[in-house]
Amino acid sequence: MTTTQRLDEMLARWLEGHAGTRSPGRADAVASAIVTVRNDNVGQLEALCGRWGMRVKRTDVCPGTPWTVVTVEGRALPVRGLAKVARMLPRT
Repeated sequence: MTTTQRLDEMLARWLEGHAGTRSPGRADAVASAIVTVRNDNVGQLEALCGRWGMRVKRTDVCPGTPWTVVTVEGRALPVRGLAKVARMLPRT
């Protein structure tokens, strides 16, 4: 399973769980999150975010490390969910 598929599945589950327990909030609410992702997974994150209507901006490539910092913007619930589930991915 690719990183995109894993994140997509995790995000969908997070949103389903959230919908059953909390108010969805305003439909027009937007949010942004800062996410650190492995350099080789940035493209997959961009593809996932595109499918969910979120925008990704590469903020910083951390020199000498395998990491890139990105800002994700879009509808509040998917952005919040992505920020939560991205923490669950392995860091290796």
